[in-house]
Formats: sequence, structure tokens, C-alpha cells
Amino acid sequence: MAEETHKPHATDLAPDDRLNISLSLRTEPLDQKPLYKRLVIQIRESHGWSWGGFALLVGLLTLIYSPLALRMPHVLEVGEVATRNIKAERDVLVEDRAATELRREKAVAAVPPVFDWDPHMVASLSSGISDRLVELHEAMHTLAKSGQWPEQKTLEQAWGERYTLPSSILKALFEVSGLMQALDAARKQAQETPLQAVPLPEGAKLDGAQEAAAHALVQATKPSPMALFLEPKGLNPGFEHLLARIQNWLKTHAHHWVVADSATQTRIQRRPINLNPLDNPKEFRLTIPDRVVTLEQLTVLLRDSARRQMGDLNPDLRLWVVDQVLEYLHPNLTYNSAETRLRQIQAEEDVDQVYLRVRRGQMVVLEGEVVSENTQLKLSALNKGDMSDAKWLRVLGLSITVALFLYIGRLFLLRTAAAFPRDRLTVEILGTLLVISASLSAVTLALGQGMAGVFQWPAQSVIYLPPVAMGSAMASLIIGARVSLPGGTMVVGTALSFLTSQLAGGGLPLFIFYMIGSLMGGLSLRTCRRRFDVLRSGLAIGLVQIAVIPAVELLNGNTPGIDWVYSMSMGLMSGLLAGLFALALIPLMESLFNITTDSRLMELAAGDHPLLRELSMRSPGTYHHSVMMGNLAEEAAEKIGANPLLARVMALYHDIGKMAKPAYFVENQSGANRHDQLSPSMSAKIIMSHVKAGIAMARQYKLGEPIEEAILTHQGTSLLQFFYNKALNESARRGEVVDAADYRYPGPIPQTREAGILMLADSVEAATRSLKDPAPAQIQAMVRRIINNKIRDGQLDDCKLTMRELSLIEEAFLRVLTLGFYHRRIAYPEIRKPSREGASNVPSLGAIVVSSMAKNG
Repeated sequence: MAEETHKPHATDLAPDDRLNISLSLRTEPLDQKPLYKRLVIQIRESHGWSWGGFALLVGLLTLIYSPLALRMPHVLEVGEVATRNIKAERDVLVEDRAATELRREKAVAAVPPVFDWDPHMVASLSSGISDRLVELHEAMHTLAKSGQWPEQKTLEQAWGERYTLPSSILKALFEVSGLMQALDAARKQAQETPLQAVPLPEGAKLDGAQEAAAHALVQATKPSPMALFLEPKGLNPGFEHLLARIQNWLKTHAHHWVVADSATQTRIQRRPINLNPLDNPKEFRLTIPDRVVTLEQLTVLLRDSARRQMGDLNPDLRLWVVDQVLEYLHPNLTYNSAETRLRQIQAEEDVDQVYLRVRRGQMVVLEGEVVSENTQLKLSALNKGDMSDAKWLRVLGLSITVALFLYIGRLFLLRTAAAFPRDRLTVEILGTLLVISASLSAVTLALGQGMAGVFQWPAQSVIYLPPVAMGSAMASLIIGARVSLPGGTMVVGTALSFLTSQLAGGGLPLFIFYMIGSLMGGLSLRTCRRRFDVLRSGLAIGLVQIAVIPAVELLNGNTPGIDWVYSMSMGLMSGLLAGLFALALIPLMESLFNITTDSRLMELAAGDHPLLRELSMRSPGTYHHSVMMGNLAEEAAEKIGANPLLARVMALYHDIGKMAKPAYFVENQSGANRHDQLSPSMSAKIIMSHVKAGIAMARQYKLGEPIEEAILTHQGTSLLQFFYNKALNESARRGEVVDAADYRYPGPIPQTREAGILMLADSVEAATRSLKDPAPAQIQAMVRRIINNKIRDGQLDDCKLTMRELSLIEEAFLRVLTLGFYHRRIAYPEIRKPSREGASNVPSLGAIVVSSMAKNG
């Protein structure tokens, strides 16, 4: 800025005071941050977070790689060829599953099946036929009581329609019951009784001999043969006799055990069964299989016995009786599958396991031997015992290994990587990358192994699938290539490669594969400028890994084959997954740690960003000043090995706060200076307010912490010399004392090399504009004077710029200013009017150039 001083001035405020003044600008209120960010900040600011975070990182990595510690040492599948001799390290008992299973099968086979027994089958058959005879008897009684006695033919027809019984069966039933005999006797008695002696009911008419005989029969004092059917008590004696014969016939079959089908009959005939009576809780054993018949067999037996025992009955009536009985026939033995299964399960559980003893030192499997099921059981027993005895010791060993890796890796970074940041944030980022990369690698390996079984891939090819290189690639992108290559790749890459190779069981060749992929990941993202570059980096990692896989396979002693194709496919997929995962995780890391990656910086550097467009329209002078500063800062950062893209973006946005009051800044003024009407203190407050306004805009547009730092520190604690001198002059006339602190920016001073470059570029660009004769010598003197002033004023104390780097920055500024911005211009002469003779007195362009070159000598 033009208002900046170029003379050395002592810093009037102590560093702690300057920090307190700027705290309100530097720190966004905690309650305005998202919940997850508040939690992260509170944890990071808690007491003992350094060691607590280290312990948490060790614990998480131990948990992720715990399958490595808990892995069973002897894992061989049935049919697999053993690659080494395996002896028993101790005495173990191995369950003989085949012998145990054989015992259980025998125990199950010895369990008698359980059948439910209905002992009342014959009684239910007798009850059924009795109910049918009672129904017929009641119908006959009703007909007899009506006093209407049709002819036998008419009677049979009426009953046949009602009961759908054949005429022959009705006739037989009538004969058995005595109904026909009663009808005949009634007719005979009616014929012998004089009709005159029979008093007729009132209104009765004689329609024939039968009706008259019926009236006479009803009025007769002596008992009629039909009296038998006029009493509804019990069964007709004929039916009683018939029912008794049926019951005697059925009793001859009461000893049979009846089942539904022949399959059940065969099962019972092979072995004894347990009978469970439905009316008695006491169970008993059935050992007479020849009495077990099926429903079909019992039907045949019933028909045969009916012919023998009731042969004197009408054949049609006998068949009808048998059919009525068969309607009620059902099995009296029913298989109880649920109870049988419960007893089989109990018998199975009661069987003791059969064990084989393996002695310590006994050879379990020889190298080259095909693993049998019995051998696999022995190995499993050895593994199980090993797990129960030493699993926690292995977990402890893994924890110590991880802790040593991390601690020694941190020491390596601090002592060998000169550019490695010593702040806590960088360590937290590396730790988070380790956890995320390890988790994704372990999960990918597990999923790949599962899919290999489903899709019949070679199991060995899956070890090339984990995207281990993602950790180094993201470290290179987030922390920076110059730090990541000696730092992220050697620490993150080495730790992930070693632990994942052990988890996959690949040994040294697989570690080499992962490590080369990690190196490529760190190299490929060193100049990431677009999101697409991340995917391109993943493809590059995959291609390099394809080239490495044949060497790894040869180191393992594997000959070329179709398995190599699967392995190289997995290597390519690993690189692509690394790129995809990195692309998805970059926004998360930016948000979680409030960092800005190069790809995000490229988006901010684009001229179509809303803030830059607004700055160019509302504050064109400031916008041009920022663009010129960007060129200076980018060249200087490139020269000293800092981040040139970050330096350029910081320059583009460092003065966005001037948009709040653009007319109060000299680069935007075209007329009267508004500060002429203001007091020096008010002018100073307005000038310094652009920092606070810029911070608010940066947070509104989520520009990121590096840009906020640039806005906050680009003036450091510099003194507004112009307004301070003006205040001194005015106060001298009034006899007042001026406090220099009121005319200093609150700071803080720059904390990074890029921020230090930004401060120098801001002062140099503004001061160069005021040069009346921007000759190279004057520009060089001015640049050197500004740098020396900033050093003496203490503005560069915290930005870690060395004297060598400051010298390189001076050279970069001179190169840009002398060749690009403020080179000497040609003084073009006025155009003269031609003479009357038509000759022109205007010198030619070539003459001007030659003349100018001669003057510059």
C-alpha cells in the first residue's frame, strides 16, 4: 500500500499484546462452528492431547490390524498342499469328528419312534353304526305314529327318497326291524275287527279298507303289533339284535394296531416302538409288529370276517353295514414326529465327544502333503490352543510395534525433513491419513477375499487389491510434495506397507509392491491442480503396480500363468481405488482440519470466483494491485521452494475487505481524497478495518484457513506511517500525545513462508508504483530497503524465512518488476504537420527505435 512506511520503526506492542488484539479476528466464535468441528476443537485443545492422541492412534491402528495379531499360525484348508513341515508345539486333544458323528448317528438310530395310540377305535366304530340305526328307528317310529300305512312299495319309495338308500337295503332293514311283519299283522287284525264296532274320529272319512282298518286298529283295546313302533324308548328289538351282532363282529378286530399307510407299517415292523395312549400318561413299548395293519388291509379283513360272522344277513344289508363301519374307520396309531425328534436330539446331546491325543513334537503335516480333514482338525486344535494362551500377548506385541513405528517415524521427520512443519496439525493430519488408509486397506482386503470365493478368483491375487498407496498420495496432496516425499511416503507409506503386507500374508515381496505404489502415490500428486488429477494419479499408481507384480510373483517362485492376469488386474484396480478414495476423502479432510489443497486453490484462483468478480467491479484498483502481487508472490515462492499456487491465491484475496469501503483506498481514488476530511485516527481505523471485513468475507465464502491467515497477517503489526505522521503534526499544534499503537495493525505477524512473501510483495508492489523513474537500480534499491525495514521491524520473525531465501525473493521480485511490470517506456515525439512540398518531418518508427537504443546505450 502507498500508506506503508519504508523507514525502520520499533514495534511498540509486545507480541502477546498484538496477539490478544487480533484474537477476535483470528478465531471464529466456537458456537458458530458445526457440532463436529466444535468437538474436534475441544478435544485438540484439551490438556494432554498430544500423548492422548498418540495413544488413540496406536489403539486404532492396533484394532485395525488386530487380525494380524490374532491370526492363527497354522491355517491350511482341506485339499491344500502344505508348504512346510508343521509339528505340534504341545500336547493337544483333537476331537475326532468322524467318530463322534458316527456315535451320534447310532444314538439317534437307537431311539424308538413314538406313536400316539387311540384305544377306543372299536368303540367309536360301534357308536357310529349305533347312531345310524337310532336315526332309522326314529324315522320308522314317526311314520308308525302318524297312523298312515302305505303299501310296502310306497313306503320303500318314500324312505328311499329321504335317506337315499337302495330299495333292497330298505327292505332288508324293514325286515330286520319287524316293521313289515307289524304291518301285515295290523292289516290282518283290522280285517277281523267289524267296522261297525269301531268308533271313528270326528270328521273322519273312510277311503278304503286300509284306512278303516287303521282306525279300527287304533281304537282296539287289545294290543296291536304296531305298539312296538309306537314307543320311542330304545332301539327296536330287531335293530338291537343287529347292533349286537355288529359289535361282536368288530370286537374280533380290536387287537389290531392300525396305521395310515404301508410306509409307517414298514417302519414299525423293523423295530419296536413306544406307544403313548391318548387316555393314559403311562407309555409302553410295542414289540408285536405282525398285528400292525394298514387301513387298506383292515378293510379287507372286515369284509372277510363280515361274510363269515354275518353270512345269514341279507347280502345287501351286510355290505351296507360294512360300508357304514368303514366311514368311521381311522388309524389308531399316529406317528408323533415332534416327540421323536426331541428324544433324538437328547440322545445326540448325551453322546460324549471322541478325542485323539497329539503329542508334543509329533509331525502333524509334511511339506508337500495334501491336507486331509483329519490333519486340518489337528491344525485347528493347535491354533485354538495358541489363541487361548497367547492372543493378548500378540496384541500387545502389535501395539508396541505400531507405537515404535509412529514414534521413530516422527523423529525421522523432525530430524531429516527440513521442510516438515513442527505444528500439531500436520501430525494430526498424518495420523488421520494412517487410520483411514489402514481401515480402507483392511476392509478392501477382507471384501476381496470374500468375493474371491464367490467369483472363483485365485485367492493369492487378492493381496494386490488394498489401496495402500492412497495414504502417501493424500499426504503429498495435503501437506505438500516437498514434505510428503521424505515424510509422508517414508513414514505413512512404510508403516502401511509393512503392516498391510503382514496382514495379507505376503511377506517381503508384497511389502516391496506396496512401497513402490506408495512412492508413486507421493510423486504423482506433487503438482495436483484439478480434481481430475487425483484420478489420473490413481491410474498412474495402477500402471506402475502392474509393472511391479511380475517381479513380485517371480520373487515368490511363481511361474507365469492365468493367475498373473488376475493379479495384475487387482494391481490396476488397487490404483484406481486409491484415486477414487482420495477424491472422495479430500473434501472431508479439508473440512475436518480447515485446510486448503492445491486443487481447491486452483478453484479459488479461477477468475470466475464470485469474490474476484465483485472485487474487479467494486475495487478495480485493488483488484489490479492483487493480480500484480500474485505474479510477484508466485515467482518468489517458486524460487525458494514454497507453494507458488498458495502464494498467488493469498495475494488475490488478501485485500477483499477493501470492497466494504473502496473509495478510502488510494488505488481506487480518481478524485478528491476522502481522508482529507477525516481525522488521522478515523482514517487509520477505516484503513485497518479492511482486515476485519476481509476475514468475514473469507469465512462467508469458506475460502479456508490459509487465505484467512493471509488476510490477517499480510500487514502484520506495521505502522500506518502517513496517518501517524499526520497525527503527530496535528497533535504538536494542540500539545497532545499520540499513541503509536493506535496506528498499528493488530497483527499477528506472518507465520508461514508464503505469508511472509505476501507481506513483502504487498509493500514492494505498492512502493514501486510511486517511483517516478522505475529504473532497475532504483527498483533494486527500493526492494532491498523494504525487505530490510521488515526485518528490522520484526515483521518476518515468525515466518521461517532464511537470509538465503530473502535474497532469492529479492532476485525474483527484481526479475518480475524489471522485465514484466515497470520497464522503461519510449518517449514518442509529437506528430508534425507535413511541409508544403509534401515531405514529411515525422521520423519513422525504425528511426525512433534506433534513437531510443542509442540513448539507452
